[in-house]
Amino acid sequence: MNLPRVNQPDRYIGLYVFDFGEHANVGYTAGEIATLLAQAEFSDGKAYEICRVDEDGLFFLRGLLGQSWQAEEVMAFLRGDAAKAQLDYQAIISLAESDPLNCAAELVLTEVYEFQLSHVTAIIYKSANANIVTQWLSRVGFDGGDEVMCGAEVRSQVMSEHNIRIANQLLTVISTYLDRPLPELVERIEQRVQR
Repeated sequence: MNLPRVNQPDRYIGLYVFDFGEHANVGYTAGEIATLLAQAEFSDGKAYEICRVDEDGLFFLRGLLGQSWQAEEVMAFLRGDAAKAQLDYQAIISLAESDPLNCAAELVLTEVYEFQLSHVTAIIYKSANANIVTQWLSRVGFDGGDEVMCGAEVRSQVMSEHNIRIANQLLTVISTYLDRPLPELVERIEQRVQR
């Protein structure tokens, strides 16, 4: 696969390469990969996560064949105390405003009756963005929750209609990492560097 050279290659870490067969483009989000793969004309394409970049600007890629690009999972911070869960919720909002994520994510504050620590602050994101969210939480130094759970199964428990949702909000995202709609993606298919 022949990839184009890019300026500031470090800013592409966490984004994706999409191999159309005839050419490959650099700089898609997980949501954009899901959109492309859902189209019949692009369903045979292959996606790769840009994991890191070496000192010469070369990308290290991780193949993501067979991954469900629509699947979501959650990072849930559980508390026994409602007030502490509310503080976790507000802290994550503040951290995202001062140091935005580079992927879309929703923050939810809810009560999950099947958990012993029932007050839950949860970040919901595409499964393909799990590494991005984990690295962001580490970078901003968030250490909330008396217990932490994550994964797709936890997402279904947290988002069950039997729970009481107290608040939810989309987290602040770096604007250059927002998902573009299908018409814009198709219009820019021939551009090797997407961002």
